[in-house]
Parts: sequence; structure tokens; C-alpha cells
Amino acid sequence: YTIETGAYSFNYENLVKREFQIEKGSNIQFPGDPYQARFDITAAYRTRATTYELIKDQATLSAAEVEASKKRSTVGVLLRLSGDLDQPEVSFDLEIPGESAGAVTSAVDQKLRQLRDQPTELNTQVFGLLFFNSFLSAENNTLLTTAGEAAALSSVSRMLSNQLNRLAERY
Repeated sequence: YTIETGAYSFNYENLVKREFQIEKGSNIQFPGDPYQARFDITAAYRTRATTYELIKDQATLSAAEVEASKKRSTVGVLLRLSGDLDQPEVSFDLEIPGESAGAVTSAVDQKLRQLRDQPTELNTQVFGLLFFNSFLSAENNTLLTTAGEAAALSSVSRMLSNQLNRLAERY
């Protein structure tokens, strides 16, 4: 089953609600038993945030780049869900379209590459964007990351179980 369109509502303790749009081409495979479904789903939450907190520690930024990084640009938080219902693999990524990053594109791209090699730091930034619509500075602790990871996994697992239960009831 290939997904054409859809949405996933992330809700943390009724305090933070974010709508993720499921990307076209995501898929769910049913090898017979709906409870053994396998999936490869990517959903995106888009917000507008400054990239300053993300790149401010880079020593080579010019005054123009610092100023540009303080302007809001489109940022995508990608939720990737793969595997099966019993053991879903949840991962995150960030995307900032080149035209959104503007004058600081290379600095932002470099930082995103670094974050992808440091999952804990990447998750800190993901949850900063989900909870505050903002990147977090390096001084912030990772308590938010731990709580956010648990909330995301629980929320996604619950949503998948509910959807598969509804599907199983129809057949």
C-alpha cells in the first residue's frame, strides 16, 4: 500500500500539538496478518525558525551571515518510521531548503551534516523545533531530548496500533 496523502498528529501531554504531513510514496506492506505490517513512512512538520542558535558557534561567520541567520526560514522536521509494528524504528532528520537558509546555506549545511553524525544532538534540535519552534543552543541540556524521544516513540506506536486495529476490524 503506497500512501498518497495523510497526516500524523503529534500530541505531547495536550501541551504541544504538531501536525506532520505524510510524504507521498511512504508505504505500508501487509504480508497477510495486519499485526505483522512493515512500513517505511516519512512525515514532515514544517515551521519557521532562525538558524542563529544552530550556527552561532562557528567562528568563520561574517557579520552579514550572523544577521541573515537571525531571520526566520522554513525548517522541516522529518519523522522516519520503518520496520514492523512490534519493533518500530523511529528516527529524525532536519531539512532546510537552500533558498530558505539564504546567505548562510553552507554554514547550515555543515552543521546539519555534523548533527547527523551525532544523534543525541540531532534529537535535541528536533525536539527544540517541535516544542519551541526554535533551535536550541549548545548550552541546553539533553533532558528535553530524553523526554521527547520517549513521547515520540509512544505517540507513533500508539497511532500505528490504532490505525491497524481499525483496518483489521474492517476485514
